[in-house]
Amino acid sequence: SVTVFDNAGNGATASTPAVNIDRTVPSVNISTPSNGSSYLQGGQLLAGYGCTDGLSGVVSCVGPVANGAALSTAQPGNFVFSVVAA
Repeated sequence: SVTVFDNAGNGATASTPAVNIDRTVPSVNISTPSNGSSYLQGGQLLAGYGCTDGLSGVVSCVGPVANGAALSTAQPGNFVFSVVAA
């Protein structure tokens, strides 16, 4: 709370509500593709992931494709699959 006065001696008090800061980061769970796994070229592979935050909730949960959408297996090689939560 703060009280302020003008030159005429009129005073007013203002208070601000308490502020809670959520310092707990959200978590990401990726079920498919699983880390280190191999998949058949040309085979069906669906993305499986989700994000949670027990305190303030999740604003966004973004992967290279939507959760449940198909991932391309057309090309051979090693690929990175990452999901970002906020």
